[in-house]
Amino acid sequence: PGTGAQDARADGGRAILVGDSLPANPDLYNYAAGKGLPLPDAILSRTGCGTDNRFRDAIAGSNGQDVQNYTCAGASYRTGGAHVIDQVNQAARNGDVAGATVYLLAGANDTYPYILNDHMPVPEIENNLKNAIAKAVRAAKDAGAVDVKVLGMPHITNAAGEVCAINLIPGVQVPTFGINISDVEWAMERAGQNGAAEGGGRFVSLKDASNGHDMCS
Repeated sequence: PGTGAQDARADGGRAILVGDSLPANPDLYNYAAGKGLPLPDAILSRTGCGTDNRFRDAIAGSNGQDVQNYTCAGASYRTGGAHVIDQVNQAARNGDVAGATVYLLAGANDTYPYILNDHMPVPEIENNLKNAIAKAVRAAKDAGAVDVKVLGMPHITNAAGEVCAINLIPGVQVPTFGINISDVEWAMERAGQNGAAEGGGRFVSLKDASNGHDMCS
C-alpha cells in the first residue's frame, strides 16, 4: 500500500494504520486479550484491540515508515464496532496524525448488515459508505495528515462471484453456491474511490496485487 521512499520523505517516516479485522488480523488469543482477558504477552493495537501487526509491519518494511497501529476487529466506517473516524481522532489526540500518512482499510462491516437485516439496495449502501469514508478522510486531513490513503479491499469473490467462507480442509473449497456478492465487492471499491476523492485523500486499489487470491483460491 505504500509508494516507497517518496512517502517516507514527505512525512518524515511517520504513519498510522486504522481499520477493521483485515489489517488487525488477530488470532483468538490476542482477540480475547483485546476483550479484557488478562493474557500475558498479548499483542494489542493502540486502541487496545487484538492484532498481529503483520499489516503494520508490511507497510513499515516496504517504505521505512514508523507505523502506529490503531486497528480493531469489527470496526466500520458507520455501522458497528469501533468507527474508523474515532480511531483517527484517537490517533490525533495522541499526536500521531499531524505530519503523518494515514492508511484506512475497512468497509466490509458496512455492507452485509444492511443487506441481511434491512434489505437495503446496494447503491444506497455504496452511497452511505462513500459519505462515511469521505468524513473519515477529512478528519485525518483536518488533524494535519500530510497524506491519506484509502485502501480498497483485496479480491474476495472468484470469477463466478462466489466466496468460500469455510476453508477447513487444505485444497478443498466450499463456495457459497447461489450467492453472488461481486456487486457488493465492486460497490465497496467505488465507494472507496469516490469517498477518498471527496475527502481530499487518495485511493489505492489492492485488486491487481490480490488477483488470483480470492477467498476460493
